[in-house]
Amino acid sequence: MFRSLFGRNFALLVVLVLMAQLVAGVAVSVFVIRPQLDRATSIVADMVDNLSVTLDAVPPEQRAAVIEHYAQQRSAIILPDGAEPRGENKRPRMLERAYLGMLAKSLRGQESITWRMDENSRLWLHLRLGGEQYWMALESPRLWTPFTTLSLVMAITLVAATLAGFLVQRRLSAPLERVARAADAFDPQRPHAALLEDGATEIAQLSASFNRMGERLGAVEREREIMLAGISHDLRTPLAKLRLSLAMMKGEDADLLEGCDRQVDTIDLMLGQFFDFARGFKDEPVADCTLAPVLAEAVARADGKDVVTVDCPAELAISIRAEALTRGLSNLIRNALVHGTPPIKVLASRDDAGVEIRVTDAGPGFPASAEARLLNPFVRGNEARSTAGSGLGLAIAQRAVAANAGLLHFERDGGFSAVMTIDRSNGDHR
Repeated sequence: MFRSLFGRNFALLVVLVLMAQLVAGVAVSVFVIRPQLDRATSIVADMVDNLSVTLDAVPPEQRAAVIEHYAQQRSAIILPDGAEPRGENKRPRMLERAYLGMLAKSLRGQESITWRMDENSRLWLHLRLGGEQYWMALESPRLWTPFTTLSLVMAITLVAATLAGFLVQRRLSAPLERVARAADAFDPQRPHAALLEDGATEIAQLSASFNRMGERLGAVEREREIMLAGISHDLRTPLAKLRLSLAMMKGEDADLLEGCDRQVDTIDLMLGQFFDFARGFKDEPVADCTLAPVLAEAVARADGKDVVTVDCPAELAISIRAEALTRGLSNLIRNALVHGTPPIKVLASRDDAGVEIRVTDAGPGFPASAEARLLNPFVRGNEARSTAGSGLGLAIAQRAVAANAGLLHFERDGGFSAVMTIDRSNGDHR
């Protein structure tokens, strides 16, 4: 949480509120509670001094009546030394301890002061009055009210400030999250809605910069499409003429014509792979289709009709970009035909997770250590360098299965298998 801007700002706000509450608490303690304690201790000290002087001035037999009369006037409870207060001696709270400390300093005429808290949270002081020891109860319920009120107010203020800070920070971070979502969903091959350039100045500037970036990338993508279409036309037209010329040269050297025709096919194949990789497959819409014809078309494009065995249930249907899957599979099948060992099979099946398509052969395949490198475009294995190719076959296959929300991996168990898994849990590829 604290790695995000939202978490850090929220934590900073909470710390600032706590510091403000602490300063406010200290200020209230010094300027409000402390003066009240001074007044309370002064009143009690004066009462004790006056009562002690009065008891010293009256005969011993009249002291009980004086104490009873004084207690009634002052709303106090005074007991003789032998009548100790009942109840367990409770531990005083912080404010009560401060009050007792200040009271001890005010009653300087007392040799020692003993105190206790009874079961009703009443404070009893053991004092010397008129030369004799007495227990005096102090009835001052409002003494603790300021501290309790302050604590309650601080707690409520902290909760309210924290909640308000959370809502404010969520509102401030919402535009940033909106930009982040737009960046994740951005695809230069598709039109995107412009971000609202509102809110704080910095956020509005960020949204405007993102919109300008999207426009520039969209312009680059449109220029790329135009360039690819032009190159495709300009290069394939001479190839078509060359192929026609070779077809008209019947009766010439048959081996030479066959070699030329094979080279033209290789150039045409390589150009097709270049354009497939450059264009991508996301422009193709997703549609429901039966998988068996797709596999058959992929085998036909790889020129493997008489060599490759297809095993696919006739009723197996799936929602895919069929052309993308066909091109990706044809590259895997072509690799198996060129570099693998017969028998070569294409197997399709469905389980609860999704659809799995395997292109298998009996050869060892490439080592697992080279897998990540060979999936990069224009990278070829050592054994493939002696044959014609562009180094784009596996990269196209991986991009094609990704366009169908699937994964491509390889297995080596009694042969070599290139496995396409179109799993529903990989997300919506529409």
